[in-house]
Amino acid sequence: MTEPAERGGTVRRSQRPAGAGPTWIDMWLKATLDRSGSRETHTAYARALRRFHTWWGERPLLAVRPADAVRYAEYLRESGLAPSSQSQAIAAMRSLYAFAARSGVLPASPFQNAPTPKLGPRVVQSALDREDLEQMLKVARPRPRAVLLLLATTGLRITEALEARWSDTFVDGHGRTGLRVAPRGRARARTIKLLPVVVESLGSIRHGEYLLPSRDGGRWTKQGADAMLARLAKRADLEKPVSAEGLRRFLATHAIAGGAPLVQVQQDLGHAALATTQRYVRAGVGLELGSADFLQLDPQPST
Repeated sequence: MTEPAERGGTVRRSQRPAGAGPTWIDMWLKATLDRSGSRETHTAYARALRRFHTWWGERPLLAVRPADAVRYAEYLRESGLAPSSQSQAIAAMRSLYAFAARSGVLPASPFQNAPTPKLGPRVVQSALDREDLEQMLKVARPRPRAVLLLLATTGLRITEALEARWSDTFVDGHGRTGLRVAPRGRARARTIKLLPVVVESLGSIRHGEYLLPSRDGGRWTKQGADAMLARLAKRADLEKPVSAEGLRRFLATHAIAGGAPLVQVQQDLGHAALATTQRYVRAGVGLELGSADFLQLDPQPST
């Protein structure tokens, strides 16, 4: 059986499935990395492609029909995979075949209407608390400190943070600094407030046009940022994983717990739908406050 290489998800010429064309799968895998900026997403999609190969066998990938996509969804359900894993597997194949259709390799995607399991509401919770953040800030040198403060106080996606330039910042009539974030994929264009301590920290490492520059002043990489955060967590004696995505969750969870309006958190995170932001609500608030608390009822005990 032919399948993508284990590391990085690339497909060597000798490994490409029959009928797949010389490069379109490689181009798709590269596009997933360029779009998401996440090596984890890239690897997960490559893994999903290998799973489909296992089921599809040696037949050409371009021979897949809509009925085959439905049968594959049934196979995933009967295999005992968790609903979330089934959804991810189907999403990867939808992405692959949508790319093939956009590229003219196929007239239409056979996975366009493939069924996916219904998922219950997912609660997203931050593994980090305020004490963790404060401990890292105590031991952070200027560069890690700037990275930590920017990500933890803005909720920027790592790709957005790495692409942010000084020319994207501005100061309003009240002396407050903002950052204009360009739209990317499903993320909305938005303006985010930069706290004075963040601006000061970024200014201390200013070197070139990027807010988070590489050592030579160019664009930094996600791998470099995550590696720096992992070293910082180790230096702070934290036994929790710390990543750019984790700091985004930190802001959402703790801002909501602190009383931030949900629409403000949605705006800052760049969520297209409020339902996406609501995943953080129960994680942030827990059972400390519910709608009934606002009724101000004081019923007398029954006799």
